[in-house]
Amino acid sequence: MTPVIQEVKPRPLSGWKGAALVLGIVAFLCALAMGLSALQEIIGYAAASLSLWGVGIALGLWVMRRFVMGYRYVLDGEELRVSHLYGKRVRFLDCVLLRSAVACGTPEEMRLRFPNARVVRAVKKDCALAVMAVAFRAEDVKILCLQPSDDLRAAIVRAVKAH
Repeated sequence: MTPVIQEVKPRPLSGWKGAALVLGIVAFLCALAMGLSALQEIIGYAAASLSLWGVGIALGLWVMRRFVMGYRYVLDGEELRVSHLYGKRVRFLDCVLLRSAVACGTPEEMRLRFPNARVVRAVKKDCALAVMAVAFRAEDVKILCLQPSDDLRAAIVRAVKAH
């Protein structure tokens, strides 16, 4: 069987929007640094420095998740592999053996059915595809949320119903 591969990527920014985003972030961090240096006498040098680093790291993570990171879903026979995409780099996230799948449906249905299950999300908020959840047994029940295309969704549902 040929593997079914799908990638969910963020919409690319145009040149002007990308430049405006970078300039906005730099301006925000400069203004924050000036504001914290003025407050340095009150809150202390260490607190001001740590605050600037914390906001900078949080902003970097937000930019990565919103504008850079995507997901790749690969259904190869009995195995569904989910990976992070950072540009062209692929980092493994999770693997589901479909014979260990218990149920599939919407995330809300799976949370009601398995309230104590750990949820692994591999979805983009700005993607038009509907979110699907697959509950499977590892050590405990885990719920994997993804945004499959119609072909991949049908293949997952067939595989789950077969077991």
